[in-house]
Amino acid sequence: MPITSLHAFLIHPGKNDPGAPRVSGDELDRDGKLFQLLEGIFSAEPDARDFEVTFNPAPDGTQQNDRRDLLLKHQQSGDLKSGMKIARRLQAVTDNRSGIGLLFLISGTRGLKHRVVVSRFPAAKLSSLRWMNRDWTSNSSSECLSGGCLPTRRS
Repeated sequence: MPITSLHAFLIHPGKNDPGAPRVSGDELDRDGKLFQLLEGIFSAEPDARDFEVTFNPAPDGTQQNDRRDLLLKHQQSGDLKSGMKIARRLQAVTDNRSGIGLLFLISGTRGLKHRVVVSRFPAAKLSSLRWMNRDWTSNSSSECLSGGCLPTRRS
């Protein structure tokens, strides 16, 4: 079940907020505890928390949907730029109920199927992610959460 691309983005509530911090993101390493956690999510059998997204065709039978197109482009390219577009769209519809969170985009194959997994961890989980391979909060949690810092690798 190879993962072909793995990205993370810091998402702030941005719905009806033109002043929301910019989305920051990075490609993740494919080793360490964070990778093991995300690889487990990607390769796990579906459970009650999972759901497949289906895009209904247009009346003329074509499969055109802007969000579907973003996911397909990310699946095909696997680059940070295409993932950033998905993250920005998610931020634009995220309200304060969801709060700040880390969005993970995991692409690859599972069996014969191509798969894109979108997983979001609430900010409350950020502290538990610190012990993993990355320091998601730069210098301090409050600085990051209020200022939209970029996730950075530990030196």
